[in-house]
Amino acid sequence: MSTTARAPSGGDSRARTEIVDRARQQWLGKLIDLSRRNNLLYFRTLKTGTLELTGASPEQMARLLSGETVPLSKLVPADREFAVSAVRDIARRALSNAEEKGLQTLFVAVGMATWPADDEGRAFEAPVLLVPITVTAHGRGAESFSLACSGAIQINLVLLHVLEQYGVHVAADELITYLLGDDEGEAFDPQPLFQGLSKRVGTQIKEFSIRPNSFLGNFAFQKMAMVKDLQERGAELAAHELIAAMSGDKSARAELGSASVDVDPKELDRVPPDNEFLVLDADSSQQAAIASIAKGENAVVHGPPGTGKSQTIVNLIATLAAAGKRVLFVAEKRAALEVVQRRLKDVGLDHLAIDLHGADVAPKRVMEQIARALEKVRNSVPVDCTQVHGRVTDRRTRLNAHVARMHSIRLPAEKSVYQLQGLLLSLSRTAQVKTRWRGADLARLSAPEIAKARDFLKEACGFSTLFLRTDPSPWTGASLPDGAAVQAALDLVAHMHSASLAAFLVAVQAITKLIGMAAGQTAKELRAALTLVDETQATLCAFDEELYRRDLKQLASQLARGAAGGLSYVWATLTSPVFRNARKTALHLRRDRKARAATLYQEISSASDQLDRWNKLNLAGLPCSIPQYEELKGSLDAFWSDYDRLKPFLLRIWMG
Repeated sequence: MSTTARAPSGGDSRARTEIVDRARQQWLGKLIDLSRRNNLLYFRTLKTGTLELTGASPEQMARLLSGETVPLSKLVPADREFAVSAVRDIARRALSNAEEKGLQTLFVAVGMATWPADDEGRAFEAPVLLVPITVTAHGRGAESFSLACSGAIQINLVLLHVLEQYGVHVAADELITYLLGDDEGEAFDPQPLFQGLSKRVGTQIKEFSIRPNSFLGNFAFQKMAMVKDLQERGAELAAHELIAAMSGDKSARAELGSASVDVDPKELDRVPPDNEFLVLDADSSQQAAIASIAKGENAVVHGPPGTGKSQTIVNLIATLAAAGKRVLFVAEKRAALEVVQRRLKDVGLDHLAIDLHGADVAPKRVMEQIARALEKVRNSVPVDCTQVHGRVTDRRTRLNAHVARMHSIRLPAEKSVYQLQGLLLSLSRTAQVKTRWRGADLARLSAPEIAKARDFLKEACGFSTLFLRTDPSPWTGASLPDGAAVQAALDLVAHMHSASLAAFLVAVQAITKLIGMAAGQTAKELRAALTLVDETQATLCAFDEELYRRDLKQLASQLARGAAGGLSYVWATLTSPVFRNARKTALHLRRDRKARAATLYQEISSASDQLDRWNKLNLAGLPCSIPQYEELKGSLDAFWSDYDRLKPFLLRIWMG
């Protein structure tokens, strides 16, 4: 959070100063907006974003700028509806800036300094004085407003910065003295200040003038205070290790890294209560962060919302304040400041903090806060914490002893009670064991024996369904009476896996692709289909493929008349033209064109049966010749041979 500023010596000092100066120039360039977007240099009236008060009566403006509350209707008596609408929009934008950016931007700009721009573009139109304003709405629908000065009148620092570019050097404090006058009771009169500034500018800026116009609007110039510090504090910035490291100085970064403070969380329990100043709850990680920062460590504490960052800040403020150190707490948004303020107030330490946020903080208000804080410290009564700290020390010692006992390794299990509890909690609610060890049996359960038993149980747990004979594996209930049977089964499975199975799958893929068989069939269905394919290939060895395109049922029925041979064949040949035509057709389909009537009938009947089974299996197209079928059939037969040899070992059929 802070480091001790110490300047390096000799050449290192000059090099560091150059590095910091380069960084300062970059920072200044980012902070100062000299473009025409900046309404502190190039002011222009807006339809709803500004409200001109130049036409207000001098008496009412004097009341407003002197600190009184003035109704809007008295400042802008004409066109009241437009004035109310404009103030409503201006106040809404100011509230958004305060809540989202933490900026006080609602001001009345008094006096407009104008002069031609060097680039011949739009001329400068810069407010001279900025008076912080509070707007209060009245009525159910905010039908009217009143305005009041909410802080000290300020000089437009952006204007002074630009005037320095022209060689006009004037301090804001010097200009403010023109407003004080000789009598503190005098009404507000900005004319002496305008005249004094114009006199200082003189002839250095041609056509420079100040018009006494007044406008209500939103102006953001808080960054100029940072600009002033960067411009005036170059030597101090270069002497600060943290600033030098941020600027890119490698030696400063190395020194900061080597000066890190390591805090052992266990040592925090040994800190006497008299030396602890944590006013809110803090876990070990928060205590370690606070302890390291209190010792001078630079730190970044990060975490998601709700993890205790504001608690840690409050504890850190209390710890550093108790050590006599000053703390500057800044935040991007006002809400973060209010959270810490509220927590300090809840523990009765709000007098430690002085709110310096915003443009509405007047010197008088700051002095009042300091006075209240001094009065509270002066009248505070010393607190006797001896008994409370004694009880804390006793309870903490007993808790630490309990933690030590919980984490001590115990024999023979060689585990701590904490580890044993973790193992028990990891068991499911349904885990029940009837086995119990007691006395001498329990003493023999050393760590190696427990590990060995655990390994056996883990291995058995992986095959629980095999022990219970509920596993879907085909090995469930396998007939393996001895080691020789186990070895024979393993050898056979290994052979099938490395040899016959691969060739089998290739053959099956080739055949099923030709016959259009769907994937995912069981071994029984696959074997039936492959058997049918084998039968059709045998038939196609004797017949043309045209055979399966005929009506085989009718052809077999016609051939049946002479299928018995002998006299029935002679009689059918002499008396039945149907039989003669059927026999002629069948012989024409047969490759060798000859066969006995009985054989021919049997072959046609078998082909008809094959075609029926083919259709029942939903195979594609009609049976046809398969190229290199004999080679594929060899792979199928080799696998089925191994498969049939494996079946006696199993009660279930492998692959279905």
